[in-house]
Amino acid sequence: MSETDSEALLGKLQEYVTAHSGTVLKLEKWGKKKLHYAIKKQLKGNYFFLCYLGNQQILNDIDHALRFNENILRYQTVKADSAAVLAGE
Repeated sequence: MSETDSEALLGKLQEYVTAHSGTVLKLEKWGKKKLHYAIKKQLKGNYFFLCYLGNQQILNDIDHALRFNENILRYQTVKADSAAVLAGE
């Protein structure tokens, strides 16, 4: 995935959050890192961290966007404790 493609995807994810009255709390680009094992013959991948407050519709939109994007090797969604999120952990 090129730099412009990843920027476009991150912008799209932020739009999903704000379109449904959500709030992006944190967006971090962790950069290109070596994978522990090859996935689709790829040995390196770009890592991103997106933390947001929102509803189920935001989660559904993000899940759909990531699941059907052929450039995404893996993604993980985790529901965080609201107190931890508001504390900035």
